[in-house]
Amino acid sequence: MDRKMRDLLRSHLHELVPDDELDDTVELLRVFINGVVLSSAEGPTQWNPARVRRLLDQVLRRLALTGLPSRREKVRA
Repeated sequence: MDRKMRDLLRSHLHELVPDDELDDTVELLRVFINGVVLSSAEGPTQWNPARVRRLLDQVLRRLALTGLPSRREKVRA
């Protein structure tokens, strides 16, 4: 399952993240997802969907992955 999740993340990030940062970004998001899943299992009432989305939005903003054009869109511009 871990390999499948990492491959899925990689397939979505490869156009957004520089090649030399891709492995670390996949690692960071995979660990983040695992933590949210564990926290949700431990305290489902505290980890409602709105809280998870807020936290995910924050992580993506801090990684500068929100509102960015893909590499493909940059080439076309």
